Amino acid sequence: MAVVIGFSSVAANGQVVREKQLATVAHKVVADKPTCLGAQAMDPAIAPCDNPELAGVLIPDPAQAKTDQKYRPDCLGMAFPGVPRICRVGPETGYRKRVFAAGDSHNNVLLGVYRSIAEHNNWRIDVASHNGCYLTAARNIPSSDGSERECESWRAGTMKIAQQGGYDAIIVTHAQPVIPAPGETAEQATVRGLVTAWRNLPDVPIVAIRDNPWTRRDVLTCVAEHLTTAAQDCAVSRSEGLAIFDGTAEAARQVPRAHVVDVTSLYCTATVCPPVIGHVLVYKDRTHITATFADTLAP
Repeated sequence: MAVVIGFSSVAANGQVVREKQLATVAHKVVADKPTCLGAQAMDPAIAPCDNPELAGVLIPDPAQAKTDQKYRPDCLGMAFPGVPRICRVGPETGYRKRVFAAGDSHNNVLLGVYRSIAEHNNWRIDVASHNGCYLTAARNIPSSDGSERECESWRAGTMKIAQQGGYDAIIVTHAQPVIPAPGETAEQATVRGLVTAWRNLPDVPIVAIRDNPWTRRDVLTCVAEHLTTAAQDCAVSRSEGLAIFDGTAEAARQVPRAHVVDVTSLYCTATVCPPVIGHVLVYKDRTHITATFADTLAP
C-alpha cells in the first residue's frame, strides 16, 4: 500500500508540475502578443495570417481548458436577496467613462476583455453576471423553481443599478434560451424580451454583444485526440454553431440606441466554426470560450 501511495503521489506531483509549466508557457506566449495569435488570425486585414514561430503551439492545453478562465466570484450571482454582486475593472477614480456590463455567465467570460478595454480607454466598467440569467422580460429556462425566483430577483436588482448608476453606456450579453408565451415562437420571445428590457434601461447607448457560436459537446476530447488537425477535424458547421437564435440584431433594430457588436467572423469562416484559431483553443466547454481566446478578442 505504501508503495502504491508513493507512486500515486509522484504521479500527482508530476501532473501539478506539468500544469504549472504549461500555464507559464501559455502566459508568456500571450504576454508576448505574437502576430496571428488567436482571433487576429481571422482578421481579414492581414489574411492569410500565419506565424511560423507558433508552429506546434496550442494554448491552453486541452487538459487545462476548464480552468482557463478569469471568473471572479464577486462578479457573479447575488450578494444577498435583491442585491446582485458587482465587481469593477479599470480605475476607481479619474476615469473618462463609466460603463455597466450585465449578462449571464457569458458576460463573466469576457471579464478579461472588459479589463483590457477599461485600461486602454481609462474607463471604469462595473460587471454583474448570473448563471443562466440576463436582462430580458421573457422567462429564462430554469433549472429549478428556486433558480427562476433568484433570476427574477437578480434582474430587478440589476435593472435598479443600471437605472441609478449614472452610467455613460450599458453593455448587455446573453446566451440562455427563453420560454415562449402562449402563441409565441422562441424567436419572437427572445426578441420581445430583449426589446422590453432594453427600453427600460436609462437613456444611454446600449452595446449588445452577439453571443459566441456554440460547438460540439465533446470538443475538448476531440481536440486532445487530433491536436494539430483539430481546427479541421473538430469544427462544426457555421449553421450548427449559430443554430441557437440570438435575437440581438433583431432587437437592436427596434431600439435605436442599441448598437450590436458581432464578432462572429473572428470565430467562424464562411462555412465552419473551428475549435482552434490562431493556435489558441477557443472553447472550454460547449458554450463558453477560454479566457486566452477572449483576451485575443479584446483589440
